[in-house]
Amino acid sequence: MPRKPPSPADQALIDYARKQEVVVTNTQLEHWRRVGLLPANTPMRQGFGGSSSQPAYGAADLVTWLGRHARRGQRTHDVALRAFADGHTVPEPTVRAAFLSAVALALPDPVAGGEDAGDLAQDAATRLPGRDATALIPRRIRRIDARIKAAGISFAPAELLSFDKGPALAEPFTPADFQLMATTVALDGSELNGTGMAALVRSMSPAGAAVPGASMLEFPDGVQATELADEAGNTLLPTGDVRAELRRVVEESTLERLRAGWMAAVERRSWALNLCDTVEVELATGTLGDAVLQWMIATAFGPMRMEIQSAVHEKPTPHGTACTAVMLLWQARQLTWLQEVEPDGLYHLFFALLPPYVLRLLGLEPIGIADALEAIATADPA
Repeated sequence: MPRKPPSPADQALIDYARKQEVVVTNTQLEHWRRVGLLPANTPMRQGFGGSSSQPAYGAADLVTWLGRHARRGQRTHDVALRAFADGHTVPEPTVRAAFLSAVALALPDPVAGGEDAGDLAQDAATRLPGRDATALIPRRIRRIDARIKAAGISFAPAELLSFDKGPALAEPFTPADFQLMATTVALDGSELNGTGMAALVRSMSPAGAAVPGASMLEFPDGVQATELADEAGNTLLPTGDVRAELRRVVEESTLERLRAGWMAAVERRSWALNLCDTVEVELATGTLGDAVLQWMIATAFGPMRMEIQSAVHEKPTPHGTACTAVMLLWQARQLTWLQEVEPDGLYHLFFALLPPYVLRLLGLEPIGIADALEAIATADPA
């Protein structure tokens, strides 16, 4: 039988795309609706009991985008994320499903599998070779560290050493150790203790570097991060399967917030790559400036350096960007919660050193690294 011709509303979508020099067929419209990429037309009532429909808000531009970018074989979730990130009105259930898929993480279920998180994590770790931790650091990062040392700059200046009490653990950190920690934490967030994270932070730093950020985890002054909780039972670090916490972020975030998280994830990678570029230029020209200073601060801070290394190492994909976006949204939410639970903390000094993409998620304006250090140096201890 011949195909039914497109409805007037669908024909309007096809005609709109054609005006943008994009060829779209009725079959494509049906497929995109079937997989959730395109909203249904909006019904309109007419007199004498008749009815018609019109394209949903934003559907014309979305159809044009899909006509340009959607291809056979692409994952629906990937197409949905890219269209959503470009500002198009992809149906909300599809957007949320795509983000949820990104944070599902391909890990076994401790309950269904009959094993606890520790056993499952240990099993995953034993499959990796026992190489040195430097294998986890991108080559570009190692080259920059070597050039900084060759320029006569110390990663352990006296000013930083005075704030670093030294490693609590002397054992080397290997890729197998990393897999063990990553899997254990994903299956049970309460396993993320300060000493274990500090060992990871130190292993990702140049040999002999002073890392006060790791020292603060090893020798906490006051309440430890794993002990912070409010009266409702909310905690700073997740307890149980972290995937449930990430799903909660997706489910509770508005679409605008999810898009902000995506933009932050994209900026995270460009910020890290631009920092590497600028550091290399400063080292090549011998005009050491803010970029090298930022690099040194990131190394001393620890977790920030790991963010840089992760951003440099990863390959940008819709799935990976969405996962990073949710992680950043979770971090921003927890930092906001921490200020409510512990209101007396010197957060303005801590925030001054955070990357710009994190500050924007917190609703703060980024400042230059030199200004940030000046603010810290002149801060009133009271």
